[in-house]
Amino acid sequence: MRKIHFNQEHAIGIICLIIAGFTRRLTSEFPEGMGSKGAPGPDFFPNVLTLLLIVFGVMEIVIGFKKQEQFDAITLGKMLNGIKSWGGLNILLVIALMLFYINFFEILGFIITSFIVLFILMWRLKVPWWKNIIATATLIIVIQLLFGYLFTISLPYGVLSGIL
Repeated sequence: MRKIHFNQEHAIGIICLIIAGFTRRLTSEFPEGMGSKGAPGPDFFPNVLTLLLIVFGVMEIVIGFKKQEQFDAITLGKMLNGIKSWGGLNILLVIALMLFYINFFEILGFIITSFIVLFILMWRLKVPWWKNIIATATLIIVIQLLFGYLFTISLPYGVLSGIL
């Protein structure tokens, strides 16, 4: 009889399923599209991502069972060491920045919130500060122009609404 142990594939699969659950919960109140006209609404893209997370999460769990002998058992110590690594800290930083973005997008507005998030991400990737500022500002301007003029979708200005 084969011994079953919790391994990295199981952990990845469970994390995918947890994120899918949170995503589904957060987007459950998004308006649906215009079904009669076949136009997707704001809930379309998050729901597609949620479905993909569920599918890939289940696949990871199944792979973890099918290839038990290829993966070492994962322990709490190994998980903590993984979190303390460069990649693990990057994952935690991205999750923290996503939560920041979700919670402050309306208050601070697209420009300020996006600038903070993008600047921190590029800083973490060791982009020189002056290149970071130029790249971040350029990306925000391009996105603002694309959404504002091409797609006619206004992004919130937040605290800058009286200025812009």
